[in-house]
Amino acid sequence: MVQAGNDKGPRVNLPRLKWIAVVAPVAFVAAVEIVRYEFLRSYPGLVQSAVIVGVTLLCAAVFSAAVFRIVDRIYRVFIEQARQNAQARLSRAEGLHRIGLELSDFLNLDRNLERIVEEIRGLLECDLACWAELDPHTREIYYRATVGNLTDVHRRLRTRVGQGFTGRAVSSERVIKAENFPDDTTDQPRSYPFSQAEELRAAMSAPVVTRQGPAGAILVGQRRPRIWTVEDELVLRSVATQAGVALENHRLYTQVHDMAALEERARLAGEIHDGLAQLTAYVSSRIKDVPELVEAGQKEEALELIGQISHVVEQAHLDVRQAIFDLRQSAQFGGDLVSLVGDQLYEFGRRTRIETELVLPEWALLRVADEVRVQVIRIIQEGLSNIAKHALASRAWVTLECVGVEGLRVVIRDNGRGFSLGSNERAQKGHYGLAIMGERTQSVGGTLRVTSEVGKGTRIEVLIPNAIKE
Repeated sequence: MVQAGNDKGPRVNLPRLKWIAVVAPVAFVAAVEIVRYEFLRSYPGLVQSAVIVGVTLLCAAVFSAAVFRIVDRIYRVFIEQARQNAQARLSRAEGLHRIGLELSDFLNLDRNLERIVEEIRGLLECDLACWAELDPHTREIYYRATVGNLTDVHRRLRTRVGQGFTGRAVSSERVIKAENFPDDTTDQPRSYPFSQAEELRAAMSAPVVTRQGPAGAILVGQRRPRIWTVEDELVLRSVATQAGVALENHRLYTQVHDMAALEERARLAGEIHDGLAQLTAYVSSRIKDVPELVEAGQKEEALELIGQISHVVEQAHLDVRQAIFDLRQSAQFGGDLVSLVGDQLYEFGRRTRIETELVLPEWALLRVADEVRVQVIRIIQEGLSNIAKHALASRAWVTLECVGVEGLRVVIRDNGRGFSLGSNERAQKGHYGLAIMGERTQSVGGTLRVTSEVGKGTRIEVLIPNAIKE
């Protein structure tokens, strides 16, 4: 009910003002008629009219001033309430924004949980707030993050799905609330163990749902009865929805990260099989020939064989160092693309003694999407590995350039012996590496083209649209 007034004057509400507006004119007309017949009957008609008009104008002025004053008070109350409501909604919007930022940082979700729950508690002005999660194996709900003056019961408490406010929110996938617990619930109070332990009188819980189903719930509680507004429910539901998106993103990121790790293991396994395993097998088989050659008096042949074995061992050592460098660079994919490629070429040139050159556009800062940066580095790694193993090149170039507004072109070329595509031994040896490069290119929506000619080197071009970000 909107009321106007202060401590020095009467408080007038809208229904009362309506009655005043109806009753006052009627009472005034009745009073005028009584005065006319009782006190002005003996006066001439002109005098009666003048007195009545004067009294009417005076009363109208007084009545209008009073009404305008009351209306002005009500208007100020409306303005103040509108200002307070706008301020409250702005404060809630800012709180939701902060919660959204915390949730968007899903890689650090565990570390941010307590701050998120504290924001929820402040946003809804509650005594306590909790983030409850569903254990997918036991199907029990435990309280992962809590804020407020709580007992220690929640630390060891686990509730079943369908039990308590959080369990009922998870099982029904809708908001569950009570405004005067346990009087307004039909279930036994003991089926709400958390609320009983914390002596809650009002509680509201919203489910956190991902694509895999319910993952938990968010609970807010009060130790006195409270009427939950529609806006309160919308705020909690909005936070729970954002939390579900954050958990889903975290799950997808973990899944992609695990797949990338498996892919990297497969690549390293292929490198070890193609490089170290074959080299060590060769050394193991040929080292046995050295004593036989010495005993047979073929010292020159033995020395030549030892030289060959030494060269193979040195190659194995270089392969190991390259594998270690690749692993280290995998852990540094957070850097910019130009720096990563530059480090890659420097290490490649130092290891293989092949002269390298990085060709860049006039503005060398290429801000590419994270997934594109990872795949481009891997493609260049594979291309350089093929050059070292098969090309017999003395020089290698890597070119990074923009195509249009958002496209990226990567060119890897060498001055090696080249090959006829699909026809000779080198093409067969490099087929696996080219297939990997093609798969990586396709994973970011790009295209790969290989051109080569015997005696004129090889050129690998990768074109990725929508790679550059602002």
